[in-house]
Amino acid sequence: MWGLPENIVRATAWHHEPTGFATNEFCYITLLHFASCAAHVKFEVPFCYGDELIPEVAEKVGLPLDYVKELD
Repeated sequence: MWGLPENIVRATAWHHEPTGFATNEFCYITLLHFASCAAHVKFEVPFCYGDELIPEVAEKVGLPLDYVKELD
């Protein structure tokens, strides 16, 4: 509708449910999913339904949530 690239549209649409579309490798969807979770942890914002990091996704792409605590 706005002419955004397909990878941006998919990442936005699926970042709360990355297992529905993401592959077993690093992609825009897993990156946005991790970034959303990282923001919740970093700024101590409570998670809402669908915002929690899915451990299987984080493990597959090598982004453990503990890593967030090291971010500045």
